[in-house]
Amino acid sequence: MLLLSCGGFHDEAIQQADSAANIMYALDDESDARLIRAHFDAPAFARRARDVQGAWDTILGICARQRNEWLAIPKIRLAAVFALAGDWPAVGQLLANSEGERELERLHALWKPRLRVPMERSTSRGKLRSAYNQLAASCDRFNRRWRRFLDGVDLTGLNERRAAYNRYYVLEKECALRSSALARQGFQPLPAATTDDLFREFPLILLPRLREDKIA
Repeated sequence: MLLLSCGGFHDEAIQQADSAANIMYALDDESDARLIRAHFDAPAFARRARDVQGAWDTILGICARQRNEWLAIPKIRLAAVFALAGDWPAVGQLLANSEGERELERLHALWKPRLRVPMERSTSRGKLRSAYNQLAASCDRFNRRWRRFLDGVDLTGLNERRAAYNRYYVLEKECALRSSALARQGFQPLPAATTDDLFREFPLILLPRLREDKIA
């Protein structure tokens, strides 16, 4: 399985805590030590919330970087389709339904692909169909790789953090605020993260289908 490290997202807080510790070694008065800790550290409940969010953000960041790397070829193929067609209505004429044209346009706006070498517009529907088939093949390859990747993401560490958050957040906040009502205000338990959550964030590519008729 793919193991994702969820550590290292609060280095600045650790450095601040280390600085506070060095100062406290020179203090004899415990009240001064508490003052230093309060200055450098966020309350435990706030650190816990930040930690669990940081763990999720780390996983999303790793997935986003890998996805962007593997989308390089599909992006080039999509740019080639648009360059050959010249506009989206020309592509839409080859698709099985009218919604497909808008979906490709949306995908193009999202990816913002660029060709390294310019391509001239072509009036040949055969060439356009061939370019679209190459796009579809590259997206199929991406989807297979992407499914394997997301299925291999280890969410154990994240879910352990979420379980601890659900168990201790309100208690730690109540200790800090001295109020049970305030501690529970706005609290929402976090569900266990699943692979489906990752697919919602980073879905497979579903291209519109071509028309069955083949016109050269």
